[in-house]
Amino acid sequence: MGIDKFSIYVQAVKILMEKELLELIWYKQVGRVRASKKIDEELLVISELLESSEPLEREELFKVANDVMSITRNVALGLKQENETEEFELVSKEIINPDMISKVNIHLTSKFDVLQNIDTEIFTKRSEEDPLQVITHSAGLTLYTTDGFEDDIVSQQTIELSINQIENLISQLSKTVDSLKLLNTKEVKNYDLSSVE
Repeated sequence: MGIDKFSIYVQAVKILMEKELLELIWYKQVGRVRASKKIDEELLVISELLESSEPLEREELFKVANDVMSITRNVALGLKQENETEEFELVSKEIINPDMISKVNIHLTSKFDVLQNIDTEIFTKRSEEDPLQVITHSAGLTLYTTDGFEDDIVSQQTIELSINQIENLISQLSKTVDSLKLLNTKEVKNYDLSSVE
C-alpha cells in the first residue's frame, strides 16, 4: 500500500475512533481491533469525506489499524524504531498523543488490574413502613476491571456512596489529576515522539 492510500486509511481510523465506531483494545501480549456493526456504511461516508478515489475497504482498514497499534505499542513502550518510516511519522502525527501513550503503557505494563469501564446508578432509600416516604438518595459506582491478558472482565466491584462520599472521591481524584499534570509539565516533558530512536 502506498503512503497516499495509507494516509487516507489512517484518517479513516482516526475518524472512526473519534466516533467510537472503531476501538483499539490493548492487552499485555496482544491487541485487537473492535469495530461497530455500522462501520461498513460509515466507510462509504468517510470515502466521500476524504475524497478517496475508491471506496475504503474493511480489510484494508483493519490492516492499517493493526499497523497503528504496532507503531503505538512501540512508542508507548519506548522501543527503538529501526528506521522512521513515512507510516511511523504519519501515525505519530495523526493518531498518537500523550493520553494514548499513557493509556497504552498502562495496559501493556501494569502489574495491577486495569479499569475497563465505569457505571453509575442512582438509588432512592424509602421508609419500610411508608414506601412513599423518601429517606435519602445515594449512588452506586461499579468499576469493571481486567487483568490485561484477555478480553473478559476479571472483576466487577460495586460500591454505594453518599453525596458526601462522592464529593470526597471527586476531590481526591482531582488532587491526583493535578499531581499527574504537575509531573507531566515540571519533571517530565510531554512525551516527544521524535525522541524515539
